[in-house]
Amino acid sequence: MRVYHFPSAEYQPKMFQLKTNFTIKVIFFFVILITFAVSFSNVYAGRFKKSEAKNFRSFFVKEPVFNSKVYVSESGMQNDHTVVLVHGVSEQASDDWKNVVDIVNDSFHVIALDLPGFGRSDKKDMVYSIEKYSRFLNWFIETYTKKPISLVGHSLGGAISLFYAGTYPNGIKRLIIADVPGILHRSAYISSFVRLRPTGQNTDSAAPLYGLEQAFKALINSLDEAFAPDDFTKWLNADIIRNRTKENDARIVVGLSLMDTDFSEKINTISVPTNIMWGENDAIAPVRTARLLFGSIPNSTLYMIPNGSHSPMITEPAEFNTQLLKYLHGSAGNKIKSVSGSRNSDEQFKISDKEDILLEGHYKKILINNCGKIRLLNVTVEQITIENSEVTIENSTIQSSTYAISAIDSIVTITGSTIKGENAMIVNNCDFDVAGGKIEGTNSAILSRHSTRILFSVCKVKSLLTDRYYHGVIYVYKNKPI
Repeated sequence: MRVYHFPSAEYQPKMFQLKTNFTIKVIFFFVILITFAVSFSNVYAGRFKKSEAKNFRSFFVKEPVFNSKVYVSESGMQNDHTVVLVHGVSEQASDDWKNVVDIVNDSFHVIALDLPGFGRSDKKDMVYSIEKYSRFLNWFIETYTKKPISLVGHSLGGAISLFYAGTYPNGIKRLIIADVPGILHRSAYISSFVRLRPTGQNTDSAAPLYGLEQAFKALINSLDEAFAPDDFTKWLNADIIRNRTKENDARIVVGLSLMDTDFSEKINTISVPTNIMWGENDAIAPVRTARLLFGSIPNSTLYMIPNGSHSPMITEPAEFNTQLLKYLHGSAGNKIKSVSGSRNSDEQFKISDKEDILLEGHYKKILINNCGKIRLLNVTVEQITIENSEVTIENSTIQSSTYAISAIDSIVTITGSTIKGENAMIVNNCDFDVAGGKIEGTNSAILSRHSTRILFSVCKVKSLLTDRYYHGVIYVYKNKPI
């Protein structure tokens, strides 16, 4: 029998007494590792083909946000509609778009730029933040383009483009983003890389690895016990970190800033048609983030690039460019992509003592007992009851006149889903990780019979007791619902 035990909320802060400087080192090392992994993969892939754009020119502009010179290239100036390309953390900066530019500029005016701190643009001793890059992008679009434009962002550029679209909604006609890191709360983002068991291997036969996974995830979770969000922000602005922005290290500092940025209100206010593309095998930006964005941006589509990497415009250019042109020409449509389910049932569906099961489609009720790694994808259901199990729920709708989810002694991960009920979630001694989507209760959103830890990432929670976005760890106590 599988048994999940969770320490009480009162005891949890004492589990891992990490010193703040050690916590910072963990985060700092992780960002450096990811940054250089992205840079190396793009350099390697870029060796195979570097196309030259037609009708091309390049120049430098002086911008006021970072007070720096920025490199800009453009082509296809004879075309009316402008497409602005925003690159990621690669050392190649806007050169990452070479395979794209040569295809897109036949029909569109294409502008690609090196962000301040990257490529041929100035590199200065300052903090490069997502908010500042958004302001810079607004200045550039206002000054050098004819609006509305189509905005295409990859990786870091996708994060900047999301923040921009949520802040300056009138500047763009269409938003296209690919393989965006961050967005998830930093604890959820780092934890997404903890996968020690071989795919498909159950928790019983791989018990030692499973235990190590859970121990490492607990260590990551304790990061938020080590210092408050305000401490993290102050640390980002400290002299020792500011010095790292010199030379090429702006990519490290903006990576740290990305992990500290809360996109909650930005993502949920994006109203323009939004197309999300994601490499199916992205090792840098978890596919979970794609599903979070798809479930949170109202007018969005999601396309998974088969066997795609973190930089599909370089490693899978034909597939990426074909889909990109469909979006830019509007032929992909503005409707949210629907996925047909594998089951339609008005009856109660029960699953017990099972591992590695995928459920899709429409159900009346789902009961899950003593199971591991149960995945619900694109499910529509009135109620889900979970006991002593590990369950993942993605891009699903759970709506009931009473409770939508009841969970006891379980680990539950929810992404990009809508949960509605009188008391939307009733939980007892569980560990929840909820990213994107929304939880709405006409009475309470979350009612706990025993203390329960919940890690939120950009999630809207609404009830008689609260109405706001949650991004971070909270504990829900007995007789203290939210």
